[in-house]
Amino acid sequence: MKTIVGVDSGRSCSIAILSLNGDLLVLRSWPNVSKPELLDSILEQGTPVIVACDVSPPTKLAKKLASAFNAKLVYPSKSLSCSRKDKLVRSFARGIKVRNEHERDALASAIYAFRKYRRLFSKIDKLISSPLSEEVKKLVLKREVPNVKEGIRRVRREFYEAK
Repeated sequence: MKTIVGVDSGRSCSIAILSLNGDLLVLRSWPNVSKPELLDSILEQGTPVIVACDVSPPTKLAKKLASAFNAKLVYPSKSLSCSRKDKLVRSFARGIKVRNEHERDALASAIYAFRKYRRLFSKIDKLISSPLSEEVKKLVLKREVPNVKEGIRRVRREFYEAK
């Protein structure tokens, strides 16, 4: 499964992992986490195609994770305000327990990235079924293909050649 990872670092580290359909898979924070433990926790849910943070410029941790997963790094042009993060989380996370501000920030980052690409993802889902749609999304996000139609052609060709 391909995922979107929102990350917040500071006194503690938090991650929020969404599916490419916008479903919350994980919301977690640690006071002290090792890099291998963090990477393992992320990979348990799937392979990130987007790593997101809520500040501009992006944090070192967000850059390192995006690089480690060869994922697209998404961040706002201007750091998100606390009120904007609260609004993003409230509109998305009905019934989800957010335990601290770090989890809120990680979740807001993931939601921000998901909303940025939601229309593109929806368009791809209408044109090709899952799990192939996830591969097309990855190719388009990473600009490995010039457009959605070429991404679909490539994924279908690779799928049928593998059979």
